[in-house]
Amino acid sequence: MYYDIKASGQRIQQLRKAAGFTLEGLSDRLNITDRQLRRIEKGESGSSVDLLIELACVFEVSLDYLILGKATSKNDAKNVLMQAADYLTALADKSCE
Repeated sequence: MYYDIKASGQRIQQLRKAAGFTLEGLSDRLNITDRQLRRIEKGESGSSVDLLIELACVFEVSLDYLILGKATSKNDAKNVLMQAADYLTALADKSCE
């Protein structure tokens, strides 16, 4: 796996739109120009590590998701943990029978 700036930019754009941010609104929040954000979203320019960390915090996703497309949001991690807890509870109930 490697850092595909085009795919990463598409994920950032999707997250921005899903969160209801305009290019101008998000770029203001990140303290960058809307032109810079547009170039990142189009995959014409990569992001600094600092900017990726800031984006991960704003959208509550992991850096793995932004960079590689893996491991999405905290909600997905929470769902996985809840499924594991349900599975363990079911195992415990079976052992008590």
